[in-house]
Amino acid sequence: MPKLHILPPEGTLQYQRNVSFEDQVGSWLLKSGWQVFYPKSDHGHKTDLVVSNGPNFYRIQVKTLVKPDCNQVVQNKWQGSLVDYVVYFVHDKGFGYVVRAFENSQMVLSRTSHVRFNASDVDFCRAFQKI
Repeated sequence: MPKLHILPPEGTLQYQRNVSFEDQVGSWLLKSGWQVFYPKSDHGHKTDLVVSNGPNFYRIQVKTLVKPDCNQVVQNKWQGSLVDYVVYFVHDKGFGYVVRAFENSQMVLSRTSHVRFNASDVDFCRAFQKI
């Protein structure tokens, strides 16, 4: 079996971890019937995925959080862009939140309008449908 002998630099490794969460969201949505598109370059546009249910398209930003505190305040890092939804994953905790993109500069993650999901395709898709 192949083994990884050389780890990439920390910045590269962090980027790869973040992309893996974006791919996870895309995979779950694709599996449940959504059309999923990946922008060739989202630099400056703050769009990690574009999904469609047929007639409608939605821009999604995926963020990862290291802190396990669900009452933490999250920052609006997509101000001025056309993002529709933000998906937050809490690193190594097996859950996250689906959030409508908000205009405020910050918001509490566990707000009642945000939908928590466990890290599974079925639970995530239910949360995405609720939002």
